[in-house]
Amino acid sequence: MGRRLLFISKYPEIVREFLDAMGEKDIQIDTASNGIEAAARIKKIENEVVVTGLSLDGYNGEQIITYLNKSHPNTVCIIYTTTISPAQLHFFMNERDVFRVFLRPVDFHKEFFSALEEAFEYYDVRVKNAEEEELQEEEVERKKKEAVQFEQRLDLQRRVQPSMVEY
Repeated sequence: MGRRLLFISKYPEIVREFLDAMGEKDIQIDTASNGIEAAARIKKIENEVVVTGLSLDGYNGEQIITYLNKSHPNTVCIIYTTTISPAQLHFFMNERDVFRVFLRPVDFHKEFFSALEEAFEYYDVRVKNAEEEELQEEEVERKKKEAVQFEQRLDLQRRVQPSMVEY
């Protein structure tokens, strides 16, 4: 089974170019032409990677990324846009956990595809880390319950057994 990717662009020619470049790759690609369509697809199916433009109808790219950060924190986001200011770049990379930012035009066959491969690997690492973190949290909770039970048994023993200390 291939990887899952959502490609969001309001430009049909860019969507076609991307789909042509991904041709025989083992990636299940879904597309959306606006933010509302993208949000509906994101709610329905979890994608490992989402590639989005910033200027979209309906919800914009920033809103899509913010939603992904909250609802699908393991999903890796890549921005593909024509312009981005240094302040925006800083914001997306540091505040919205965007994996890569590409400025148009880009060759989808080379550098962009390499970034996609890395993004899928990064997704796997995120999922593994989240699973390990969940296991650790479960172990901590189990240990806390054991400690409470132990304290309760000790307390019961103290109440039942008279003190053996004589003065």
